[in-house]
Amino acid sequence: MQKAVAWENSRSSSYDAARKAFTAPVQLQPGKEYLFGLKVEKFLGFCGEEGIPLASVVVRFKTKQ
Repeated sequence: MQKAVAWENSRSSSYDAARKAFTAPVQLQPGKEYLFGLKVEKFLGFCGEEGIPLASVVVRFKTKQ
């Protein structure tokens, strides 16, 4: 199965006013498998206000054909 790239532009990513939800624009294609990680080794940007980092998270999914 071919993996597709969906992330459009990290500069247009944002948090909501409460800083509880993170939104990143993506463009998904039917029948493709996607994988992304949050707080993957060298990218440590997800931390709480107290500076406690997010545990590493990997999300993998496939879009419907």
